[in-house]
Amino acid sequence: MKTFYYIEKDGQIFLVERDGILCLPEKEEIPFEFKQLKDMGIKEAKIIYCEPKLDNHPHHWPHKDTIPTMNADPLVRLAVNRSLVRHASDAIIVKDGKVLMVKASRGILPGTWDLPGGFINYGESPEESLIREVKEEIGLKVQPQKLFWMGTENINGFYFMVFIYLCEIVEGEIKPDPTEISDVDWLPLDKAIKSAEKQFVKKSLEHYKKSL
Repeated sequence: MKTFYYIEKDGQIFLVERDGILCLPEKEEIPFEFKQLKDMGIKEAKIIYCEPKLDNHPHHWPHKDTIPTMNADPLVRLAVNRSLVRHASDAIIVKDGKVLMVKASRGILPGTWDLPGGFINYGESPEESLIREVKEEIGLKVQPQKLFWMGTENINGFYFMVFIYLCEIVEGEIKPDPTEISDVDWLPLDKAIKSAEKQFVKKSLEHYKKSL
């Protein structure tokens, strides 16, 4: 399998042209020094995310926001998509010393214990997203009380930034949507920490425990 290099500087990407198509470069096609940071986890090819070492800003490189309108190789499009940060909001809801946890029936790491919440839609604030997602997932109306934790994590090659809020239940009963949630339960704090697969969830709950 060939190795390609995704080299980005302030949203602009170094690409090479092959038969009129913009492509990711191979190592011998890169005329400057660069630092390899991490494999982007793309199954179709080995693509390494890199940081260039340049004296000046590369104004002539195409911006990744323009790639959808350009004649670019599918690997370029995959790498640009993978480079985008995914933003989400999660809720820490505590009752009688127990944390409300859910298991997603689809998406990232389905079937594992997680905090309720989800992706932030276009135009939403983190708080608006959180209220909507919790209502959709488990039928509860919640009110974010405090931005408690911000976490980042690379999961299966996708980079996530998550805003985690302490929340109170305003109204409603727990009624999980089976198309989104396969299980929901109040877990003792220590069990919730131990059961969490996502590191940002585990760390936020550990931080919550220390704050008590």
